[in-house]
Amino acid sequence: SALQNVELSLDIQSIGEHAFEKCFSLQSIALPEGITRIENGTFSECVSLAYVDVASDLTYVGESAFASCEQLVSIYLGNLLEEISSFAFSNCKALTSVVVPSTVTRIGDSAFFNCASLSQLEMSENVQSIGGYAFSGCSSLTQIDLYEGLQTIGESAFSGCSALERMDLPE
Repeated sequence: SALQNVELSLDIQSIGEHAFEKCFSLQSIALPEGITRIENGTFSECVSLAYVDVASDLTYVGESAFASCEQLVSIYLGNLLEEISSFAFSNCKALTSVVVPSTVTRIGDSAFFNCASLSQLEMSENVQSIGGYAFSGCSSLTQIDLYEGLQTIGESAFSGCSALERMDLPE
């Protein structure tokens, strides 16, 4: 499709599953206040999507919501998000930094799988669970700080993090 930019109405509260999937020309989207949910696969394979302005009301990002958005460099996730779903940002190869909001308690399986440019990760001390392969293939990640509330680290969560020099684990 030739759709490049999207500005949504203030009346919209949720964006349905796969709503903009494979909009290959989509470069930016502004999500207004009031949007609380981005459903599964909403922006999956929007390979030109580089800029997402997310309102602070966001509480849910579905599975594969931004998967394979290869030009996405950064994203602000607000302060109400409770979970980063499985595959939510997988294969976002240009993504360089992520700040996990303090409200997030769970990072799903393969949430940031193969985000090869991810070099800065600010993890919240409230994260209790990191899913399998969550950061697998994040080959630019050099440091990870994990906190005392963490209860579970899934299988191969950090496999392929070849630049990893330091990981601080809770005692």
